[in-house]
This record gives sequence, structure tokens and C-alpha cells, in this order.
Amino acid sequence: MLVDDDESYSPGIKEPAYEKDGPVVLVDAGHRNFAWQHGIFRLLTADGYQAKGLNGQFTFDALQQATVLVVAGPGVMRSRKDLESPQPLFTEVEAATLHDWVPGGGRLVLAGSKEEIAVLLRRFDVEFSRGVVSDEKLVSPKSAQEDRDYKLDAGNGGLSQDGIINGRRPEEQVKAVLLDSIATAIVKTPANARPLLRCSGNAMTYEPDSLQVRELKAVVAASVTAGKIPPDAASSPAPAQRKTPVPHVPLAIAFAFGKGRVVVVPNSMMFTAMIRREVINGKKAETGRQIGLTEADNQQFALNIMHWLSGLID
Repeated sequence: MLVDDDESYSPGIKEPAYEKDGPVVLVDAGHRNFAWQHGIFRLLTADGYQAKGLNGQFTFDALQQATVLVVAGPGVMRSRKDLESPQPLFTEVEAATLHDWVPGGGRLVLAGSKEEIAVLLRRFDVEFSRGVVSDEKLVSPKSAQEDRDYKLDAGNGGLSQDGIINGRRPEEQVKAVLLDSIATAIVKTPANARPLLRCSGNAMTYEPDSLQVRELKAVVAASVTAGKIPPDAASSPAPAQRKTPVPHVPLAIAFAFGKGRVVVVPNSMMFTAMIRREVINGKKAETGRQIGLTEADNQQFALNIMHWLSGLID
């Protein structure tokens, strides 16, 4: 399976939120973020925002030029060096910088399911589940068994009644969000956090045994070092898992933090526009499955998040 930017993606926004010179949005590109940022840049630009990539670490000097910082898909890209000598994605200094920047009026999106962003989440009293979430009630009827989609809508209780879901006018209302996978959920939130997306009452987490995970990672790293497997093909056998009920656990939240605002989404795929193609006999298929912003109302959901962060939605 091969994933590429969906070059055909066009936001098609008829009435941009900003005619020109909209708020500056910095998109993190300095923490091994996914390479497929074409979609979010096109969407932001089409809506009138000034979208710019931010390479390197988070510093006050860099953040002072922005209204919104989007951190999406950190840690996705990895090399042989990353596997052999793993280093933290974010430093405690960067986490402290974000924690101090937001209360003064900074706006922040944290989207990802990697353990490495835990250092950022802790500063905002947010914690992801350690295990993978499964919710059979939310599985899309069109979903393939090996490539499951989760559809959240008003009918299954996946969408909350919130200004970000409703938008500024009826045509901006989010009626369904499609997730390529649920991955992780949000199990700890600030007292003033509002859920935007949530699981049903049937949700479960499957948490791997931490000791066994460390052992399996060590085996994989040794195989990579010995040249037995390439870094991009490295994967571990599935360890034993513990099952825990997590009814109605949030999958996206929004909250004020001082004068600033924060949105946390464990699934970062919805901020991309990608196409997934099969590779048969070494050749990439001409057609493939679109995922991310092109699915359901994912684009409108991303826009409404940006509108709330930039103050267009109360």
C-alpha cells in the first residue's frame, strides 16, 4: 500500500472567511511530521489564511508571528537513525514555550496519536489513551474489514452539539465526520473542555502490555541494525492486550486556556488530503482511495475548527 498527496484535492470554497491577509497559521514541519501537508495548506490558503511551514523547534520568536499553530502528524516519518537511536520529538522547553504562548492569546491545534506528543499534552492537562480504541457501533457500513472507517454523526451520537460542529450558518453544519481509524481517545481533559467528537457507549480500549512492547521494539531495532529489515518496513508482532470499556470517550475536544484556545484531535489524518493506492507487482495502481479532508464533512470540520480558533465562532 502506498500513500501520496491527493494532487486532485481542491477545497472549492466559494466564500472564504478572509478576503486577503487573513491570520497567519504556522503548520509544524520540524518534528518528523507526515509529508502529506499539501491538503491543509491548500485548505487554509483557500479560506484566506496565510499558511506557512514552521521548521525547527518552537520558540517565542517563531510563534509571535502567528495567530494559530497547527501540530499535526508528528513522529510519522522515521529513518534508520530514528529507530536505532530514538530521541524525544519535543523538548520540555518547547512544551513550556507552548504552555506560556497560548494563555497570552495563542491558538493551538494538537493532532496526532503518537506517544511523543504526551509531553505537550501534559502541559494542558490532556492525556490520550495508551491503547487503541475500537467502537463497533461507529464502524461505517462501507468499511472494509482490513481497512476500517469510523463514521461519526448525530444518529450514533458521535457529534456533539457545539458551535464548532454547527458552524456560523446552516450550510456550515458538520453532519458527519469519517475517520480512517480511531487510533487513540482522550481520557483526561481540563475541566472546561468541550467534546466535539466522541465514541458510543460501546467503546473499548485495547492496551498492549508495556513490558512486552519494549521487548518487541528491541527485537525490531536489532533487526534493523543488522540489516535484516529496512526501517520503513519495520513492525512488531502484536503483543498481548488488555480490554477496558471507555463509554462515550472523547475523540476531539476544544477548550479555552487563558486568553488562548486549544483543539486536540488524536486522529491527524483528517488534516490531510491523501490517496491510498495498492502496489501490484511493484507498480502503483492508477486509482486509489481518497482519505482525509475529502471524506464526509471532514473539510468543513477542519474549517470550523480554524474559524473557532481565529475567533469567527464564539
